[in-house]
Amino acid sequence: MTHRRAQIINALATLFEQLKQESSEFPIVVKTVQKRFINWTQLDKQNAIPALLLTYGDDGSIEEGGTDARYGAVGTIVEHLPFALTAVLKDNDTTPLTEQVADIHYAIGRLLNGNRRLGVDGVVDTRLVSWKGSEGAVAKFEIIKFRIVVDHIYGSTESV
Repeated sequence: MTHRRAQIINALATLFEQLKQESSEFPIVVKTVQKRFINWTQLDKQNAIPALLLTYGDDGSIEEGGTDARYGAVGTIVEHLPFALTAVLKDNDTTPLTEQVADIHYAIGRLLNGNRRLGVDGVVDTRLVSWKGSEGAVAKFEIIKFRIVVDHIYGSTESV
C-alpha cells in the first residue's frame, strides 16, 4: 500500500495535470508537470516550459498531538505537510510574462481552493500559504515558488 504522504503528492500532481489541457476554466496551459525537480534551463532546451515542478518537504513538517483547535482531539496527530511547487515561465510572443504570472497564480489557487481534501483519507485542508517570484532577476524567465501546506490528521496509533 502506498503511504499517505505519497498519496498526497500523487494527488497534487494529478490535480495540476489538469493544467496541461486547454480549458475555458484556466487561462494558462502548461507543458510539463513533474514530481521531481529538473533544472529549468534543461526544460527550456526540451521546449517543456511552462512547467510545474512539485517537491515534498519544503521547510519540514509540523506535527501536533491533538493541540490544533480546528481538528485536534485526544489520540490524534495533526500534521501540516509542506510542498513546494515551482512554476517556470518564459517570455513568448503571445502572452507577456507578467500576464503568465497572474494566470498561473490564478489557476493554482483555483485548483487548490476547489480540491481542499485532495481525495486522500485524512486530508482536511490544502492551501497556498505563500509565493515568491524571481521578479525579473532571470532574463526572459520567471521562476515562482509556491508553498502549499496540506493538513493531515490521523490516529496516534495509526501508521500512515
